[in-house]
Amino acid sequence: MSSTRSRHDIRTDARGQFRVTMHPADAPKSLWVGLVVGLLAFVVRITSQTMYTAPGVSECSFTDYGALVAAAICLLCGVSAIVRTVRGVDRVRMNPAVVHGVSALLLVLSVIHLLRGLGIVASAC
Repeated sequence: MSSTRSRHDIRTDARGQFRVTMHPADAPKSLWVGLVVGLLAFVVRITSQTMYTAPGVSECSFTDYGALVAAAICLLCGVSAIVRTVRGVDRVRMNPAVVHGVSALLLVLSVIHLLRGLGIVASAC
């Protein structure tokens, strides 16, 4: 068999059945969206900070709305990729272990962004 097979030939076996691949283009689009949003949220910030000072009392409130939105998007994208892989929705699928690993990364990013958004981690206060 020729080593210059078309991309379509690589995705199918001899019977024309689709098989698991490792090509990045075969990953669910939600993985790419989640990764881009999750990484951009470390750079793009939409914050609100309130400080209250009275004699003997000082209070500070910090919220990063950009991080909260990114947390929600990362969570939805990660879960969506897992569901699509488990159900076999895509005719051409990336290796499920890779999809689950990147989805786990998205879920970790969503927790980090949630903590950042609520001002628990990396707060200005």
